[in-house]
Amino acid sequence: MRVSTTTTRRCVKSFSRIALFSITAVLVLFTSAQATVFWDDDFEGANGMSVPNWAYDISPETSLQGSTEAARTGTKSIKAFYFGQGPIDNNPNGGGPVMGRSLAPNYTDHLFLRFAYRVSANFQPGSTGQTKIMRINTGEGFGPQVIFLEHYGSAYGVITTGMYACNTNDTWWVGNQGAIPGGPWQDIEMEVLLNTPGSADGLVRLWVNDTLIIQQTGLAFRGPATNSPACNPGQPTPAGSNMVIQRVQMIRQSATGQTFYDRVAAGNTRIGVVGGSPPPMDTTPPASPTALQVQ
Repeated sequence: MRVSTTTTRRCVKSFSRIALFSITAVLVLFTSAQATVFWDDDFEGANGMSVPNWAYDISPETSLQGSTEAARTGTKSIKAFYFGQGPIDNNPNGGGPVMGRSLAPNYTDHLFLRFAYRVSANFQPGSTGQTKIMRINTGEGFGPQVIFLEHYGSAYGVITTGMYACNTNDTWWVGNQGAIPGGPWQDIEMEVLLNTPGSADGLVRLWVNDTLIIQQTGLAFRGPATNSPACNPGQPTPAGSNMVIQRVQMIRQSATGQTFYDRVAAGNTRIGVVGGSPPPMDTTPPASPTALQVQ
């Protein structure tokens, strides 16, 4: 029995189209399954110190709690109130409450963190010019931490990121967006990619109102072995190869005035500003960033 060449070619073309469609569908489904916003918290369920899904990891106090005084969306946010006096508000190295939320079951080595942030008109950082804003942890509870986000210097609105541990040295990178005025809400996004164990291919990016202001690449958070030194403050060597990001925290520490947090969201894909669509990845380096070594 003879099969026509034309029929054979049609069958081959049909099979090719089906195969291509199947591969494309699998890739789309795989990408969608992998790119996820873990949660986006508007704090509408907050009632004073009771904040669903969040816990005080250290020093529960009314100076960090749910508030109706300001909100990016809805009617509530988390307010941090600073007295500007005493050992807590003048000590950048300790004191004050810390409120955290777990990423479980979505522990990750590639985190995107987005939140709306507001400072009062009278806000000033602590006596040393440093006020921590957010902390990204590689463990549950208070620590250990891998990255800080904080105000820096006399220009109180300037945002910095700090690799407080898990690197060859403790390094702070100063953003170039200028001072953030008291009053308006700012949409802040941060990306942290842990390196391939043993390679320096990690990175940190920071956007303020959808503008990239900090980008640092070639970072080594993790060492080549699981028994590498732990990632703790003052430990300037990479952590174990199995380290992953597990928790994010809001911190009230060392300042005068008030700060507010709203719409805190975490995922492994770019989330975008509040109310907007996720933007395409912007890898254009910011203009003239300043590296700062902290000893």
